[in-house]
Amino acid sequence: AAAVLAMKDIKIISNIMGAFVFVMGFTFIAVAILAHPSAGDIAGGFVPTVPDVDGVSLLVLGLIGTTIVPYDIFLGSSVVQKDTTIRDMRIGVTVSVVFGGLISMAILVVGTQMSDEAQVHGFSYGLLAKTLESHIGKSAVYVFGVGLFAAGFTSAITSPLISALTAKSLFSKDGGNDIKSGRSFISVSYAVLSIGLIFGFLQVEPVPAIIMAQAFNGLILPFVSIFLFTIINDENIMGREHVNSLGSNIEMIIVMWMTLVLGLVKAIRAFWSIDGVQYICRSVLGHSVPTSDEFFVMSAILAVLITLAVVCYIVRKRKCCRGIGKIKFV
Repeated sequence: AAAVLAMKDIKIISNIMGAFVFVMGFTFIAVAILAHPSAGDIAGGFVPTVPDVDGVSLLVLGLIGTTIVPYDIFLGSSVVQKDTTIRDMRIGVTVSVVFGGLISMAILVVGTQMSDEAQVHGFSYGLLAKTLESHIGKSAVYVFGVGLFAAGFTSAITSPLISALTAKSLFSKDGGNDIKSGRSFISVSYAVLSIGLIFGFLQVEPVPAIIMAQAFNGLILPFVSIFLFTIINDENIMGREHVNSLGSNIEMIIVMWMTLVLGLVKAIRAFWSIDGVQYICRSVLGHSVPTSDEFFVMSAILAVLITLAVVCYIVRKRKCCRGIGKIKFV
């Protein structure tokens, strides 16, 4: 990873990462297919359900955050070439998100192979290897191992790279147009890589920290979606020919509302867990702690209000609102 980060050409780094991501996706999907999952179980998985278990909402946010990673926007904006068109970028985002979703689903399918054993003994890679070997065969263990290596290798490059690019854009005044030049890029990239290396040598498994980091990615999705919705409807930035159509805006509104609900559920739960808030609700208002359904309803209503406020702001900014029946989207 250090050798890859030392390369001068960002295109070479992107190609190396792309190759390893392809290997990772291919191996995970191959093992999932070899597991012969039930078609009915897979179809049922497309119906959103969240078990009423403590801590599960954090895992849901973490799963979403690791599939749709907001900081990819910063990475993409730094490495994108000047001759890249908006159409090319939209295709690239679509492919990456869909492929990332397929990889996440493949990993979940593989994980179902060891659900019973994990409940008794707890999760471990050794147990996963034994489960894959008994259910699929020895070859599945090696194929899955290659996928895990590819996943770790790309993460070991991506995290230092995005941290360094972000730090350079914020603090560095040297290096001109070369995004990989400057002291801030070198110091931050190798500092982040060294932290991961130290954790590895000390055999520390910061699983809670990883879950929290991915959950934080999920929590900032509402802010990212609102920001994107504002930008892609700004003719001064996008140009009249590239702003969202009516259909795309409707889809974006739905996505924005869903991300708001997910973020607000966690935020409201955290607010309600404060001792002082619980005391006021019970002693003054006479209310007990809300149920999961009540948390969802509160979050959904608040998300609707925020979404409407954002939509009204966008409509007003685009100067398209001349009466309810005369809203026109370019």
